[in-house]
Amino acid sequence: RIRLAYVASHYHSSLLRGMLAAHDASKFEVFLYADLEDNELRGLPERIHRMPLQGTDLAASMFANRIAIAIDTVGVLGFPGQESVLQQFARRVAPVQCAWLGSWASSGGVFDYLLSDEHAIPNGTEDSYAEDIVRLPGGQWSWTPPADASDPGQPPCLTSARVTFACPVRAFRIGSLPLKTWARLLQRLPSADLVFMGEHGTSVGFRRKVKSTFNEFGINADHVRYQS
Repeated sequence: RIRLAYVASHYHSSLLRGMLAAHDASKFEVFLYADLEDNELRGLPERIHRMPLQGTDLAASMFANRIAIAIDTVGVLGFPGQESVLQQFARRVAPVQCAWLGSWASSGGVFDYLLSDEHAIPNGTEDSYAEDIVRLPGGQWSWTPPADASDPGQPPCLTSARVTFACPVRAFRIGSLPLKTWARLLQRLPSADLVFMGEHGTSVGFRRKVKSTFNEFGINADHVRYQS
């Protein structure tokens, strides 16, 4: 069996849980390096080897576990603990190293492959990457909805004639260009609202940046809401 190791300094439970469970146990032996709370282990099959991440020498541990392929699931992002992971990957932790999910840009050679799709990394852009690109059919995302999630209903705009857009992206990914794009969209749909979803909605600095940008485009503050 091929031994795979997934490394998650930031554990995206809804993105990883179903994918980890879907591996064919007759072909793959799966290891997960992550520091998880008990509630985050729910839904993970017992056959998945759970390994601690913080303070672990990944190269030594993966050598001992005979890992053939190591897959980072966070990418070149500033989550706590990810800098140490990237430093260890740069020194090599496995014969084959892949990046998945948070990696839209090249790592400069830290990884051998980027697992992506044709939307995140369009065909013809391969020369911009030091890695080989593996485009997953149907998209790179593997989302498991909450067990108690209700079925989607009819869009409220069908009855209210008012469209509400939602942006669930974290603040550190929202620069001036996407804010101006949202502002232009609201200009063209003057009755529409925009909701920023996430804890960054409580940030005074983020709200100030949004207000300043939207004021440039004449967008009334009543059309912007925050939901944490």
